[in-house]
Amino acid sequence: MTSPIRTDKSQFHPDFSSFIPEYLQPKRSARIEELLLSNKPLLEFERKEFLQTSARGPHTLDEFDEKISVTRQLLDFLVAERNQAVSNISDAKSLSHPVRYLPDDVLRAVFRACTKSADQAFDGGYASLNPTVAVESIQPNQSPWTLSFVCQQWRTVTIDTAELWSLIELDL
Repeated sequence: MTSPIRTDKSQFHPDFSSFIPEYLQPKRSARIEELLLSNKPLLEFERKEFLQTSARGPHTLDEFDEKISVTRQLLDFLVAERNQAVSNISDAKSLSHPVRYLPDDVLRAVFRACTKSADQAFDGGYASLNPTVAVESIQPNQSPWTLSFVCQQWRTVTIDTAELWSLIELDL
């Protein structure tokens, strides 16, 4: 068998160096390949080494299984913490967004601009409907209704702004 090869711990983060085995598991040698393909008996020193490897086997596997289990727990923990950090960042961005700090008068002006008024609905000075605008004001999926669904502040501003509700259109 080959002599043990030290693990190159420089490829890992220093915090994990105590967790990494000191020596690599030996790779299958040409001699082992030869023995596996034949029915030749082992030499005495090989037999002793293989018996030692077999005897240490369950302990070695238990050590790896334990490290794998702990690593999975750590990975699960880190993934959960990362997901929480993503959520916290999203909340922070949402809660600090400038639109949350618009005063009611600015919101009213914006809402008036995106909602059709009675002046836009009528042509000139007489009561002739403008057929080019296809908005039905009683549909809850159109403004001003949609504006009132955003948040409590927008709902209050929308409901308190009479001009937004001064035109009722029906698609007959």
